[in-house]
Amino acid sequence: MNFGQWMQMHRRSLLFVIALLAIAGILSAFRLPISLFPNVAFPRAVVSLDAGDRPAEQMAALVTMPVEEALRRVSNVL
Repeated sequence: MNFGQWMQMHRRSLLFVIALLAIAGILSAFRLPISLFPNVAFPRAVVSLDAGDRPAEQMAALVTMPVEEALRRVSNVL
């Protein structure tokens, strides 16, 4: 018995298995998530500074740099 004869003998079984696989694929396609990226909520902290009206060089040297350095020392903050 060659492969062609075997296929003829099991024609209904093969069609049934193919139909089951197609139905399973269609059903699983409807259960897949739609969005490209998952919804992720990152914890965040907001730091607000008010140092009045100063030139940009003074603001960077006296306010921004010290605050950035202090925040870098906090663990688990990137």
